[in-house]
Amino acid sequence: MTDIDENNNLDLIIQEVAAELGFEIYESSSAKRNGKLNITVRIDGEKNISHGDCMEYSKLLNEKLDGNEVFDKYLLEVSSPGLNREIRSLKQYGRFVGEPVKIVVVGEKGNEVLKGKLLSVLDDLVKIEDERGDVEVSYDNIVSGNLDY
Repeated sequence: MTDIDENNNLDLIIQEVAAELGFEIYESSSAKRNGKLNITVRIDGEKNISHGDCMEYSKLLNEKLDGNEVFDKYLLEVSSPGLNREIRSLKQYGRFVGEPVKIVVVGEKGNEVLKGKLLSVLDDLVKIEDERGDVEVSYDNIVSGNLDY
């Protein structure tokens, strides 16, 4: 089996386990080092991911990988995206209404940083309360955003 087939098979297994447990994959990667495949998976969900969730996902993924001859030597790391996670979609902005955020937006004089509480998401407008008051920005003008605990 080629590396491409191995990676595609691995990605499929990672996604299947997440779907089976009701999680989403925030990101995953794999790389061979010293003859061993290092697999890193960050799981996400509608609720905050707990240590127990990571253990449950890791156990089931291990079972699936152990039953597959291609993945005989591997190291698995499973975690959540973390407290200051990147917000990657308009849907995720909606999920984090009420939370502290740091958003970089395209401004008139270059990029501008907004820090404050995420108040709402309506259509493609993201509204936060920062030190100047309420600020609305179009999602299309957001360069990056993170939770800011």
